[in-house]
Amino acid sequence: MTTYTSNAAQPNRQANASGWSRVKQTTSAAITLTTLIAALDVIKIAKLPKGAIVTGGRLRGGRLASGATQASQSMVLNFGVDVSVTTFTGVSVTKLSTSTALGASHIPNAAAVAEVKNSGYNWPLGGLLESSEGPFQLQEDGTVTITVVASAGAGSFVSNTIWMDIEYYMGVHA
Repeated sequence: MTTYTSNAAQPNRQANASGWSRVKQTTSAAITLTTLIAALDVIKIAKLPKGAIVTGGRLRGGRLASGATQASQSMVLNFGVDVSVTTFTGVSVTKLSTSTALGASHIPNAAAVAEVKNSGYNWPLGGLLESSEGPFQLQEDGTVTITVVASAGAGSFVSNTIWMDIEYYMGVHA
């Protein structure tokens, strides 16, 4: 298991909590992967402040495997946060269960998906955001993570960049 950390998620970098309450904020971060990522690897992509109410976002990137048959290099990714959250309906979700809070089981090398196969991907974030629970609020400063659930096959890895935009607003003025 390897942990990759973008510049926006470095330990010495503080999550941005400035701004007026109820004003939409977007945290954007990118990381360039230059080595093959494998099952159980974690990518720390961005930090969010305590009290951030996450409402949406997107994950974008180029394909991570080369060749015409990306299915031979199968990869499954989960997107989440590493802290406890409270959903819009008041449900508390512990940090042990938030690794898929922004999306589960995405396949960035799916040969059957023309967008991914030919040029990359541009996906809206989902998870709790798309469920009946709606947006969620971080109970403490947290890091947005991408976890590699599975990676297998004989495909050829391509160095590429992954971008993530996370949309949120602060419930109180900070």
